[in-house]
Amino acid sequence: MSYVKSKGEPGRAASARFRRPRIELMAVTFGIAGLLCMGNAATATTPSERTGGAIKIYSVGNASSNSQSVVITGAFADAGSLTVTGGMSKVVLSRGTITINLAQGEAAENRLFNKIAKFVSQTTCGINASYSAPVTFVSGTGAYVGIGGAGTVKTSEIGVFPRTASGTCNLSENAEPVGFLSLGVGSGVVHFKNA
Repeated sequence: MSYVKSKGEPGRAASARFRRPRIELMAVTFGIAGLLCMGNAATATTPSERTGGAIKIYSVGNASSNSQSVVITGAFADAGSLTVTGGMSKVVLSRGTITINLAQGEAAENRLFNKIAKFVSQTTCGINASYSAPVTFVSGTGAYVGIGGAGTVKTSEIGVFPRTASGTCNLSENAEPVGFLSLGVGSGVVHFKNA
């Protein structure tokens, strides 16, 4: 997911209120897989895809957007984007949408960002921290009608913060990261109700 500041969001420390789309569904093969899969959209899942099975989930986000690129491979393959809107969010893929429950991932991310100073190197102002959380596939549209299942995604928050005039790491609400990536990698098993 990406690292986007959220003003006045409850549950975030005043010194660092950031919101990054986690997807928690996912992370990255550094964006390359997302670009390759985005241009390969089919109109419907094949019969074998409707039987479900094991999947891999990848996502990548940054500091300038609350949306992440997502690629799913395995029992079915598709790509698109996730914009985290709370515990229940939608993944918009080329052949339909999937509603996912990210509530536990949201809570894990909030815990990390509430204590962000603990994870930032005071020498380099860099951060490389991660958390794992379950993701549940609640429902779908288009090719994903009847989807269900669950998985686990490990999300890594990697970035560099600017420095203040005095040379300390600037973790304030108004700080613009020098660079920031939210990378998710996960796996799970899906099924379809009509399979």
